[in-house]
Amino acid sequence: MWYHHYRVSSNTQLTSNIHRVVLESTDTPISKAKAGEFVMLYIPAVGELPLSVFKQKEEELHFVIEDYGGPSSRAVNLHKGEMVGVRGPYGRGFTLKQNTNYLLLAGGSGAPPLLKFVEEAQSTPGVSVTYLLGARSASELFLLDEARSMGARVMVSTDDGSMGYKGLITQLAEKLLSEATYDALYACGPEQMLLAAMSLAKRFGVYFEGSFVRDVRCAVGVCGLCVMEGTGRLLCVDGPVFSLHELEAAQHGG
Repeated sequence: MWYHHYRVSSNTQLTSNIHRVVLESTDTPISKAKAGEFVMLYIPAVGELPLSVFKQKEEELHFVIEDYGGPSSRAVNLHKGEMVGVRGPYGRGFTLKQNTNYLLLAGGSGAPPLLKFVEEAQSTPGVSVTYLLGARSASELFLLDEARSMGARVMVSTDDGSMGYKGLITQLAEKLLSEATYDALYACGPEQMLLAAMSLAKRFGVYFEGSFVRDVRCAVGVCGLCVMEGTGRLLCVDGPVFSLHELEAAQHGG
């Protein structure tokens, strides 16, 4: 694989197991990524890790990385000055349309692609965004000011009620959907949350897109490891963002 070379410029701990890592290019930067697209981060002597792009400037890449074992454990411990490789972007991201009222559901470390979507929505005419971040407790919430600074209405839910709405993020979303009209519901986070969000979208007649997670290795549709069960679709090239219509059509042979 051919990589663009980057140097770690900072590593900031956001929660007990989530870090914000910023890379700066030392040669040619990767192409501009859209919200929901991903790259493969290569750490020498460790391997590759698929990551959604959180923020991208000309020479910089910003990631929000959760430590869930494997290469991610090394990624959250990258030190300033270390060299890494990046290839991509890959996949298909979220759809952004004018004159649309969006409800975004970010479950924990599912925030990065949706925060990038908020950033892109800033310059799109007639778009309004309500951004929900859910976590087990207030200590696991992060980057709320980032979303507010980009013009989003920000609300949070915590399982223990230590901040914001007490309960699941999908319960908060259900409350909002029953009180106001939204054109689209986008979600990224644990799959159980995504499935619950899909059910809400069907119930309220709202367009849905969700960013899913599978074991991505090659990222170009060759190895076939990231197949979405029951659909025959590969997450790395057909996703990681899928609409409700696409998933239902694929499951029925469409």
